[in-house]
Amino acid sequence: MPPGPPTEPFWGNQKQLSGVSHPEHVYTEWAKKYGPVFTVMNGSQPWIIVSGAAEAHEIFHKRGQQTGGRPLNKMELAMRSGFFPGFMSGPKWRVARKLWHAVLNVGASRQYLPLQELEAKQLLADVVRDGAAWRSHIERYAGSVAMTMMNGTRLTANTDPTSREIIDDLTDFAVHATQSAWIEKMPLVWSLPEWAVPARRKAGKIAEKHMEMILRHWNATKTRIADGLSLPCFNKVIMDRLRESGLENRLTENEAAEVGEVLVTAATDTTASSLLNWVAAMALFPDVQRKAQEEIDRVVGSSRLPNEDDAPNLPYVRQVVQE
Repeated sequence: MPPGPPTEPFWGNQKQLSGVSHPEHVYTEWAKKYGPVFTVMNGSQPWIIVSGAAEAHEIFHKRGQQTGGRPLNKMELAMRSGFFPGFMSGPKWRVARKLWHAVLNVGASRQYLPLQELEAKQLLADVVRDGAAWRSHIERYAGSVAMTMMNGTRLTANTDPTSREIIDDLTDFAVHATQSAWIEKMPLVWSLPEWAVPARRKAGKIAEKHMEMILRHWNATKTRIADGLSLPCFNKVIMDRLRESGLENRLTENEAAEVGEVLVTAATDTTASSLLNWVAAMALFPDVQRKAQEEIDRVVGSSRLPNEDDAPNLPYVRQVVQE
């Protein structure tokens, strides 16, 4: 095993991480001391933390056949009513993977470009109109892109409670999973009734709230289809694929709703975080921002906004965005 921080009997390094909202900060400090690959003990289970880009490429890309897969997370499953395909394997995971491929392959994803361009234009207009609220405008943009792609419903205002609801749902998962990590590998805790373990009771409440939300989104898609108003969206593709491929008996409706929702919750958080960090980067490096703007002015001009067709002619802007 790679070296790592000192451990305590029974607990390992759990006490050092329990209740920490940002464990990545702790891992960063440990990486400075023990190297880019080090061991953390979660109770009796070793975790190998990989913090270097070169090391991650070697372990996860070059050796992907040996290192692929994810460990079962009991608390995550408890918060999702026992079904979370991203952390599962087996027949249900294979069905979920087929459905994800149906909505995320290159050909299918191109149909969402007009929706993304529309949301980008509103984001720019919102920032021009009220620059002080730029953070909430970005959150609305990310939430609206995700919701439109999931069930064809836009979030037109940053005061729409749906955007906040999705982010709060993600926060509930992240905070509770972090704070209750110490019981993850304690078999006795999982053999007790749920009511006897406060962390499991809370997970049950989070699961109820989460399921109510995702079924509301799923049923909204059904309503829009019945009314003839449905735009291209994940939920519709999933419904059609389940029916056409004879997979309806392989997943329950609740599980099918989770397959679509997990894409949205992941996209909302990561898209918003990436854009917020990008704005911060542009503020810190005005010379980079100025050079990117000069390229847009030269290639696109001032009479219109850049679009996907301009991407090959905007190499510097693309590099700034990708970095």
